[in-house]
Amino acid sequence: MYIRNILIFFLFFLLVCNGLVTIFAEKISLEKEGKSIDFISVTGMVDRMENGELAVILVEELESEFVVNTSDIDTKLARDVWVDLIIVGKEIKELTINVEKTQEREKEIKELMKGIKEEMD
Repeated sequence: MYIRNILIFFLFFLLVCNGLVTIFAEKISLEKEGKSIDFISVTGMVDRMENGELAVILVEELESEFVVNTSDIDTKLARDVWVDLIIVGKEIKELTINVEKTQEREKEIKELMKGIKEEMD
């Protein structure tokens, strides 16, 4: 179990670093051309899926929503899944599922539902 957790952490770390390296390379390239690029790392939630092809992601921190074509990404998205995003300008450059936050929120919702059910009985 311990080795599995280390392996999962390492793979997650590798994926995040790979995305950041790509963004920094793009930033350096644009800065050499005299342009600047700003990026932000935020967490959002998949609010809904439309036609099975589009995922609408709400980012509370930015008070905005992003629409992602699921065929453009390698990650399988579903409603109520939390994701970590790296946004450059107004475009998502990196998207990864935040498994920890998704599980945490699911647990909170189950506990709230259990409390409501107990109050109704």
